Amino acid sequence: MDSDDRDTKVKISSAKKPGVYVGASQKVLSEHGIVRLSALGAAMSSLVTVAEILKTKDLAVEKKVMISLEEFENDDESGTTRRKPKLEVVLERSDNFEEAVKKDEAERAERRRIRQAAAAE
Repeated sequence: MDSDDRDTKVKISSAKKPGVYVGASQKVLSEHGIVRLSALGAAMSSLVTVAEILKTKDLAVEKKVMISLEEFENDDESGTTRRKPKLEVVLERSDNFEEAVKKDEAERAERRRIRQAAAAE
């Protein structure tokens, strides 16, 4: 993997909420114009959620989907391997990226304002 791949790759786990990865992906899209989402096993559903949020918000368009099985050596000393399904999705920045970012920021600011007003009551 060259440095450009490292700079554009977001590895998704099931340990964090998808919103964390949406923000990270949006930053990568802003800086590089492309993001490569990658997930193994149970995290694949989170990857799909992240990709769909980015597409629904008109921040990205899907360019490529790849599925495979990754082989890992077991932690014990048996020398055996195990396989995990892997999903990778490549997204490119949408033509409306800048406008979509502004709209998303305005919506977040409004939600924050509403929460603050409700907390002040």
